Amino acid sequence: MRYWIGTALLAGSWLLGLNCFYPANPYAWLAAVAAAVALLGRTNPSSKLLAVSQLQTLSKPLAVSQLRIQLIALALFLPAVWFASWPYRAAPLLIVLGLAIQLQPLRRRWLDWLAAGAVLTGVVMLVQALVLELYAAHTAHTHELPWPLPDLLAGVATLLGIDAMADGSNIVMHSMRQVHRLGATWELFLDPTTLLFFVGGLTMLAIRGGGSRPKGGSHPERSEGSRGSSEEILRCAQDDRDYTWRNWFAQLRTLTLLIAIWLPVRAGLLMSLYLHRVLRSDPDRPLHAMNHIFSPWMLLLLLIVPVLLAWRFVRILPSPAGRGAGGEGLGEGALAQGERAPSDEVPSDELPSPIAVIHPSSFITHHSLPIAACLIALAVALFTVAIYWCPTGGRKDGRVMVVERHSKWEPTTEPYDTKWFIEPKVFDEGSGYNYARVYRYLGQYYDMSRLLEKDKIDDETLAKCDVLIIKTPTERYSPDEAAAVRRFVEQGGGLLLIGDHTNYERSATIMNDMTRPMGFIFRDDLLFSFGGPPDEQLYVAPAVPHPAVQHFPLMDFAVSCSIDPGFSRGRPVIESTGLFSMGPEYHYPNFHPFPQHCPQMRYGAFVQTWAARYGQGRAIAFADSTVFSNFCVGQPGKSELMLGMVEWLNHGNAWLDPRPWLLLLGLVPLAAGLWIVARSAASPITVCHCLEQAVPDGPATVPSTASAKQWHTAACLVLLAAGTCGWVIASLAVVGVHRWAIPTPQCIRPERCVVIDRTTSTVPLSKGAYTQGGGIGYGLFEQWLARLDCHTVRKEGPEAFSGHVDALVVLCPSRSVPEKFWQELEQYVNDGGKLLVIDSPENINSTANSLLWPFGLSIHHEDHAWKGTLTTAVKLPTVDVDRACEVAGGQPMASLDKHIVAAVVRHGRGSVMAVGFGSLWNDTRMGESWSLKSEPDATVKARYDVLFGLLRPFFDDKPWPTFPSPPPKKTKDDKDSLLKESGPAEL
Repeated sequence: MRYWIGTALLAGSWLLGLNCFYPANPYAWLAAVAAAVALLGRTNPSSKLLAVSQLQTLSKPLAVSQLRIQLIALALFLPAVWFASWPYRAAPLLIVLGLAIQLQPLRRRWLDWLAAGAVLTGVVMLVQALVLELYAAHTAHTHELPWPLPDLLAGVATLLGIDAMADGSNIVMHSMRQVHRLGATWELFLDPTTLLFFVGGLTMLAIRGGGSRPKGGSHPERSEGSRGSSEEILRCAQDDRDYTWRNWFAQLRTLTLLIAIWLPVRAGLLMSLYLHRVLRSDPDRPLHAMNHIFSPWMLLLLLIVPVLLAWRFVRILPSPAGRGAGGEGLGEGALAQGERAPSDEVPSDELPSPIAVIHPSSFITHHSLPIAACLIALAVALFTVAIYWCPTGGRKDGRVMVVERHSKWEPTTEPYDTKWFIEPKVFDEGSGYNYARVYRYLGQYYDMSRLLEKDKIDDETLAKCDVLIIKTPTERYSPDEAAAVRRFVEQGGGLLLIGDHTNYERSATIMNDMTRPMGFIFRDDLLFSFGGPPDEQLYVAPAVPHPAVQHFPLMDFAVSCSIDPGFSRGRPVIESTGLFSMGPEYHYPNFHPFPQHCPQMRYGAFVQTWAARYGQGRAIAFADSTVFSNFCVGQPGKSELMLGMVEWLNHGNAWLDPRPWLLLLGLVPLAAGLWIVARSAASPITVCHCLEQAVPDGPATVPSTASAKQWHTAACLVLLAAGTCGWVIASLAVVGVHRWAIPTPQCIRPERCVVIDRTTSTVPLSKGAYTQGGGIGYGLFEQWLARLDCHTVRKEGPEAFSGHVDALVVLCPSRSVPEKFWQELEQYVNDGGKLLVIDSPENINSTANSLLWPFGLSIHHEDHAWKGTLTTAVKLPTVDVDRACEVAGGQPMASLDKHIVAAVVRHGRGSVMAVGFGSLWNDTRMGESWSLKSEPDATVKARYDVLFGLLRPFFDDKPWPTFPSPPPKKTKDDKDSLLKESGPAEL
């Protein structure tokens, strides 16, 4: 029972530690894993054989060999501990900790229990992690159950008294409230927790339940009490091995049958509970009765039934040590040569018994173990390369063409400048909802062109480009045009298709005319995230990313559709979990549904970017057009993603795709390694080849079967560790090959780059399509900077000075300034860089002076805030400032009456500007939204003009006009002198 409960906890821990359905809960995950370690632990007298101080309890060659093998296993698991991400890292880490505890000389019963539990837990989690990755990959392709499983679930619902029937991939159920179309998905029928419990149970059976003969069994070939010859013992060992496999397969059949029976019953219980909640819910409120179907706690609770069934019908506990293979009838209770009598505390039924040395060819010998380990590592490495590697041909000429024909959405033809803010003719979204910035950004690296409405989409036109970008089409392509696009890809071109949610403006339908023959399509759904705001989704690149996403760590989506890869050849560029999909709501203007857990939803893993090979060319389908819009593309990861996808498409395919051959080739070392292991292991209880040196004269008594079994377990850990080590080495090799084959392209026409510093500043900026901070953030300020013919990017730490940086902008700094950061900042300004520090009286914890003092500038927060009409050194519109800090030092650039509130200073070859009225440009005063339905009023427009008028000369490094110096402040001596000259009355 302990083992089954522990296995169930490990199965449920993955949903708590990963963002599968709900956001990860690290504390609950840690509690589940810790409880599993405690339940799976076990102590017995044989654990003493692992102690360095107890080597006298067994023959020296066996002890030294076992110790060496455990050290090798520990060392081979360390790369996986370093490389894997959480919570996958926990599996090798637990094995390493367990082996380390076993190798230390201090022996305590609770330490033995902890070590055994940690190793066993780590092994089970390794197998579960692999199966979970395969499950997520399959369900990301399709969530739908194949026929006849939907009919089976509908039949189960009918047997439970539910008025239900199957309709395609849905189970239609009737209630008094409405008709419910419940999705017949893999997550409903075979959820990940049940699958992982089944896999964990098989692993436990292989480790602990593949058992030797039950207590009291005997070998028919040997008489009771006979010590037996070598030939007799070898025959008995072979018989024990056959018995082990027969027993394991018998338990496998039983467990499989139990799970197969439980799956439809479990789905019926979930459907019944759903209708029960529907009938009890308030009819005046929105229906919310689906969350129990994918709740991690509910799925873990449902494992109680398979745990009880497995405990009753599946034997997982092995027979006591020494009662198994080779141990029956060999003088039970007798001590082998070199052993001492066990203590009185050890139960008599767990006392070790001796065995005779079998012929060395029957053992995992001195040479066969490393050979098998190397073969297993090679097989895993070949499989890893076949799955992760994206073979790439040579780089093309970099001619990129954006199709404007048949598309009125996200145009690249409209400028993003300081004059145009709204244009009702372009989807009523103004200057924010177009691709002018990303078109300008790509122009730094490629030869850009447009296919306009007047141009034709034919072979002659498409021959003028290497990469074709089709974004959010709004008019259907003719059959000839769609065929021309397919021929372009088939003949070696690169195609980037950018869609969006819910088939808005029929964009998915139009693009599917071109992609369906390639084997993949855009779905007409919309993806929301579980937990937190449903329209916020953070994507973090995996350890081995696709080449298109290898140069950025993370990115926020702005809601997307999903992609059905179908039968196309390719690999997901972006595959995410923790999402649920909803269909379009056509009564809303943009078909955007209200996020809710509805019965027809699909949930779990989805493909959001798919890279496919078609003919001699390649194509990428991306499902969220919003992230490349002007208001969004400057946020982390957006521009890097666009550049990565275009650069990947700007390479050709390799002349031969070796990945299928690598998969087949990997089967050869895998089969050879398993054959060596199966041939060498005469039974689960074996000894090592080094015993041949200890007893060269033939059969003799040696240490107990328990010690030999522990040696064999350690050898199996070496094989498992070799596999994980092969995975790490191959993964690192693939990452290196990808970075070498597709590096960041060279910038041939640099655009002005403005870095928004996040080292010292924490002010809220935009996230996705929305500004943050309730109006006091600076998201619109960041967006408006790009109107000054520059590209903005957020960076932190030393990264802020990497690459080509024209200006560094610090907004209301409140963090301390690291010494190294300041040194690099000073060097950056000395070399010709520009530093802009914007502060405001609201920033009460300002650290602006830590940045400004070394340059001879300072912002005074200790004085009260000033207000008034802003006067600038250049002629700009009049604006009123409510609150501002006084700036000291440098050349004055703006003032409120007699108080300088902005100044600039030269330092080395660079310049520094300090501004004390930053709140004039927060989101509230900048209009609160990028989506302007009308031109900004005169007050807001004047703030824009002041922003552009002050910053453009600074960015362009133009000389500033002389600002009239304010009169000196009156001192006490000046007042006394004036009193003497004019008298108190005149004063």
